[in-house]
Amino acid sequence: MKKLLILFLFILIPLRSSADLFYQIDRSTYCAGKQVMGRIEKVNLLEKNLILNAKLDTGATMSSLSAEDIKIFEHNHTQWVRFTIYIELTREKVIFTKPLVRYTDILKRSEEGANKNDTQKYSKRPVINLLVCLGNQKKNILINLIDRTQFRYPLLLGANALRNFKVLVDVDHNYLSFLRCSNPST
Repeated sequence: MKKLLILFLFILIPLRSSADLFYQIDRSTYCAGKQVMGRIEKVNLLEKNLILNAKLDTGATMSSLSAEDIKIFEHNHTQWVRFTIYIELTREKVIFTKPLVRYTDILKRSEEGANKNDTQKYSKRPVINLLVCLGNQKKNILINLIDRTQFRYPLLLGANALRNFKVLVDVDHNYLSFLRCSNPST
């Protein structure tokens, strides 16, 4: 019996733990070192401690944030962007001012007025760098700005951001993670 127990401890347990790629901490599940998250998750825009619902979309390359009143201006010989995020739940408008990183061309959707006769199939969008908390991770990610008020979720996290966060998306579930990042100003 003792030999069987030793055999189990030294052979079967290591085999099981090396073969079993899944483990769980709190409600969050991990697979091969990546956190499994739902199709919809809470995120915190840490600069303003602003919590939003985000759609995790592996089919989109880049992340998009719903912004209104997007204005490009020059400050100290560099271009900056001022924009407003409207929080529907509280009816609050939050103003951000960020350096412009670059512009990106994104294929227009029908919601943006794209049609067969449209000669401009792409929209040019400003891109900013934003500190975002997803689960227990803080990352600076590139996000393009566009009015997404016609969409259900104000933030779309694309494949580049999801890769940066080392996230796998389980489309059968929503809200699998808890926000556990502290605000950098506190």
